[in-house]
Parts: sequence; structure tokens; C-alpha cells
Amino acid sequence: MVQLAASRDERRKHPRLPGRDLVAEIRGKQYPVLDISFGGIKISGTFTVPGGLVEIAIWPVEGDRPVVEEKAEARARVERVDGELTAVRFNILTDALTKLITRHMGD
Repeated sequence: MVQLAASRDERRKHPRLPGRDLVAEIRGKQYPVLDISFGGIKISGTFTVPGGLVEIAIWPVEGDRPVVEEKAEARARVERVDGELTAVRFNILTDALTKLITRHMGD
């Protein structure tokens, strides 16, 4: 019997959630978050090349107001740049980041 290779989504360690109402700030510029997981995020926008290290701040937005008291910061590595999308993997999952993602799961 022939076994088919697993698709990219099936290899993920963490399920991805839609990033609605989340913003990521990288190098002083804000980007909409397309999806998020305990492993990383995908944003709308490009700012570096794959392999680059970045500092990220992520927070929810309610209406037009950022909820900065729920902000989480992380160091991350750019895994992929595809057109206007950038996939980033968190180096370390901090407590603040875990809380932000967990709260976002409940939305």
C-alpha cells in the first residue's frame, strides 16, 4: 500500500487560531495578526528575511483601542516570508504570551 506524505498542517505541534483582533508590533511598526498558536504567528506584512531574529509585542484590540495591559512580548525567528505574509516562530513561550493566547482561545 502507498502511504501519502502528511500535509504541512498535520505536522504542526500546536493548532492555529484566527488572529482577529490581535496586533503585532515589530521594529516599531504594527501588523495585523492572521493566525496565532503556542508555537508562533503569521502576520500580514513583511519586514525581514527568513532566519532573522525579531522582538515582537502582541496585544488585543477592542474596536480601535489597543489593550496594552494585555500585551505580551517575545523573541522570535522568521520562518517564512511568502508575498505579503510572514510566519514567525516563538523562541520561548513566556507566561504573558501563554496567557494572551489562552484568553484569545476563549473568544
